[in-house]
Amino acid sequence: AVIKQFGKIVKIIDQEGLKMKVPFTQSVSKLPKHVLFYDVPATEINTFDKKRILVDYYTLWKITDPVQMLEALKTIDAAEARLSDIMYSSVRNELGKLEYGQIINPSDNNRGSVDLVVQEDINKILEKNLNGIQIVDIQMKRIDLPESNEQSVYKRMISERASKAQEYLSQGDAEKTKIMANADREVAELIAKTSSRAQEIIGEG
Repeated sequence: AVIKQFGKIVKIIDQEGLKMKVPFTQSVSKLPKHVLFYDVPATEINTFDKKRILVDYYTLWKITDPVQMLEALKTIDAAEARLSDIMYSSVRNELGKLEYGQIINPSDNNRGSVDLVVQEDINKILEKNLNGIQIVDIQMKRIDLPESNEQSVYKRMISERASKAQEYLSQGDAEKTKIMANADREVAELIAKTSSRAQEIIGEG
């Protein structure tokens, strides 16, 4: 509970129990002591190899200094907006150092350490700016392609599948022609041998 007198913070109460305030001249603002969850809006970034991706993060944060938080950020909504701005910049910077394949394949990247680096960067900025809040944890929920990229990928996949199907059809036609040619040759040889034998039998008769 933050006690204000004529708009100025005069006392912070962080223990349970019955407390008193001066009527009319003092007001009370309450802030949460527990860890807060913030679902960061998904944002588009460019990877190191110039691929456009959509990343979705969430973060756990808490108020470490109510006075600093109220003086610098005023409200919880403003604090989350501040977190969103800083996180966007940090995530874009760190993931921009990785190629697309390194980000989407856990075995090929160090995404966990990237999240840790982002967390440390954000906390340094928050501390430097005396924002009175701190990141407890940050995790990437998912990675997607932007809708325009998805359509492009789908079209390319369809084109590749159609090309592969045509390749199989062409191979099948070639194999069919080969089999028919061999069959015709064998039939011709068999007929020739049979006709020759027939002539021999007629001659002997």
